[in-house]
Amino acid sequence: MFNKFYKNYHLIILAYILIVFTSVYIFSLFKIINVWTYTEAHINYSQGLVRRGLFGTIMIASNKYLHIPIKYFFSSFFYLFCLINILLFFSLIKEYSKNFIVFTFLALNPALILFSFYDFGGYARFEITTITTVLLHAYFVKQFNQNLLNEEKYIERVQFIILPLIIIIIFITDTMLFLIPYHIFMSLNIFYKKNNFNKKIYLYLLLLIPAYLIIKNPMTTNLSVSIFNQLNDKNNLDFWVFESISNNNIISRFQIEWGYMFTYKNIIRYLSIFLIFLLPIIIFFNYLNFNKIIKIKNNFFVILSIMPIFLLFPIARDWGRWMHIIIMVLFAYYSQYPLLKKTLNSDKKNKSRITVLTLASIIVLFFYSFFIRIPHCCNLEKLNLTIYGGAIEKIKVLYDVTFIKKIDINHRFRNF
Repeated sequence: MFNKFYKNYHLIILAYILIVFTSVYIFSLFKIINVWTYTEAHINYSQGLVRRGLFGTIMIASNKYLHIPIKYFFSSFFYLFCLINILLFFSLIKEYSKNFIVFTFLALNPALILFSFYDFGGYARFEITTITTVLLHAYFVKQFNQNLLNEEKYIERVQFIILPLIIIIIFITDTMLFLIPYHIFMSLNIFYKKNNFNKKIYLYLLLLIPAYLIIKNPMTTNLSVSIFNQLNDKNNLDFWVFESISNNNIISRFQIEWGYMFTYKNIIRYLSIFLIFLLPIIIFFNYLNFNKIIKIKNNFFVILSIMPIFLLFPIARDWGRWMHIIIMVLFAYYSQYPLLKKTLNSDKKNKSRITVLTLASIIVLFFYSFFIRIPHCCNLEKLNLTIYGGAIEKIKVLYDVTFIKKIDINHRFRNF
């Protein structure tokens, strides 16, 4: 029975994560999990082209002409991208499934696919779409590295899938701009040694057009008032979200965040949390590279890929979200390289017994996977937030809500 469980372990974990996010989706049909994003989602093109306006334009149009309720469109959008990301993520880690410890470390890592579940403040955020492009590109490059795609087919996927998707997402969230270097460096890994390198990489110049359009058409204070006033249904919308988004003055935003976030204790706490989740990913994949289990090319590309994301820290206080994106980019970059050896199993001679090191690894892994999380936001010192959380805390909350009635869920979440 244990062998059967072990053989299907990756499917069991996949089913568990699908059930988790399906449950969140069902809950999101009755409660607004993220009021910020729900309000932001109503930014639209009624007053002309404006950054972050594409999603709201489509959502409002689908409600007006197709009679799709706003809540169903909004909640289903994020659930769809959750499903896509989960399937892409498991496609990238499937080859590690024969090693229980390694697969569990990746699949249940609080900084990766489960981040938005362990802290609902990170759920229903538009950067989930940017993560989709990151994972999808890694999936295509991995196919190339496995000789399942030739260069011509890879270029077709960049031209007709990756680039159009990036362009669409730029009009949904400007966070996408900070991840464009990742995509360029992923392609550089393939084009770098080719004679017609310049002819291929120029494709990314197309992204200058949408980038220019959204930079040229920011959300201003007057626009935010006009857009908000013309909305037919303002229930559960907070105008202060529109006001915050319309603050495009970088110096002003930096001053606000500096005063709120940049304290000695915050820096120490966030840096500690960042390293706890960042270093294991870096160490793990570079250990595989050192032992010739995978072959990483141009390791410095991953550093260049994540550098632009650090620009988000001084101007937006959701530091946990930016950490999550950085770690996902690191994971995706390294996961493009397939295993050179068939499995990561231990020596057959030791397979029948559990070593002290294995037991210790399982204990640490259990704590890592179920007891900690990355807080999505904000001033940890002021809000007295810690790294404690994860699956165990979610189970505790569910128990309190269901049986003890200790937590007032209506106070925590607004009704649709």
